[in-house]
Amino acid sequence: MPANLVVAGLHHRYGNVVALEHADVTVHAGELVALLGPSGSGKSTLLAAVAGMLQPTAGSVMLGGHDLLALPAERRGLGMVFQD
Repeated sequence: MPANLVVAGLHHRYGNVVALEHADVTVHAGELVALLGPSGSGKSTLLAAVAGMLQPTAGSVMLGGHDLLALPAERRGLGMVFQD
């Protein structure tokens, strides 16, 4: 089954703080995925990069074979809902 979402080697820094380092995620069509981890582990940063709310410092995000990092957030067809 081909991967629908592929995040490869994603890095992001907030100043001197490394929020993501070498993040890799592959999600196939029909799969459900949960991101679990303690506060500050990069879960929200990863989702924000996929949704286009921030530009990672390195890596790639592909959805259905399309490079999401080349698209502005409003053209990605994705959204992010915060719990608070």
